[in-house]
Amino acid sequence: FGPLLGSTLITAVDKCSGYGIGNLLPKGKSGLAAKIAEVADLFKSKGHPIKVLKSDSEAAYKTYDLVKHVLRSRNIIPNYSAPYQKEYNGLAEVHHNIIRSKATAMMSCALHLPQHFWVGAWYQAELVNNMRRSRMPGSYVTRYEEFNGECPDFKKMVFCPFGHPVLYLVPKERRSSGLSPKGHL
Repeated sequence: FGPLLGSTLITAVDKCSGYGIGNLLPKGKSGLAAKIAEVADLFKSKGHPIKVLKSDSEAAYKTYDLVKHVLRSRNIIPNYSAPYQKEYNGLAEVHHNIIRSKATAMMSCALHLPQHFWVGAWYQAELVNNMRRSRMPGSYVTRYEEFNGECPDFKKMVFCPFGHPVLYLVPKERRSSGLSPKGHL
């Protein structure tokens, strides 16, 4: 959709907690197999191995390199939807719709931003979505915490109003003199 139309979107969603990770790759570029391998290894390292890869019937998802070297070596079963029937991809499509709505809302509130900020809006929307309460029954922690097994470190995560100028502090060791400004826009 929109400016992301020329991209391949890889989304991995944990069924239990609802935690989602999205990666955008330019269409036609190599690296799809490597990115899927990276996401599969990340999920496995967190104790949530991917069992089934649901995807469109795009030729990129059926390449020999991806199926043989990435999926089979990690015991992942490929499951392809019928051509032009993305609705059968289930949870990933629901996740796409939620993130697309949030990214569209962010971009509509920041009309002065050019189109290439859609990618930043997409990643910010995913970060905000992963801070929602986990989908596991009886759980009162965030999706991030449920998936990673640790509390989010808000000192490292940046939650700023999207598309608005922000004043940030320049550390003392980076200032050139005593009269240098303490912050920048």
